[in-house]
Amino acid sequence: MPSDDLCPVTPPTEVVTAEPLRYGRVGERSLDRGAQMRELAGRVGLPPARLAVAWMLAGRARWPVIPVLGARSVAQLEDTLVALDGPLGADDLAALDQAFAIALGFPHDFLDSDDVRDLIHGDLATLLDR
Repeated sequence: MPSDDLCPVTPPTEVVTAEPLRYGRVGERSLDRGAQMRELAGRVGLPPARLAVAWMLAGRARWPVIPVLGARSVAQLEDTLVALDGPLGADDLAALDQAFAIALGFPHDFLDSDDVRDLIHGDLATLLDR
């Protein structure tokens, strides 16, 4: 186990705007997402960790994801595994999907634009599934 001298912990009040987590500082975007998760968890009536696991399990049909649990005690593990008991509602899943959507950016957005699709596929562009 490393000593505290080798692994200093930065207080959560230190905020930078850079993403992702670097040099022990938390970015503004990460703090915003954490606040959104706590708000959604409060609305659903679940702890944030349990909500996150339930969301990942509900998304298995859409994403190839296996949640990894980081419990420090048997009690934490048992509390988190309660997420297996029932699915979230469609509204809750939609809110989580929207709050944590990943911007695909370039080249996806470029190639998905109508002008580029028309340039690449010509008249066949309207026949392709999006």
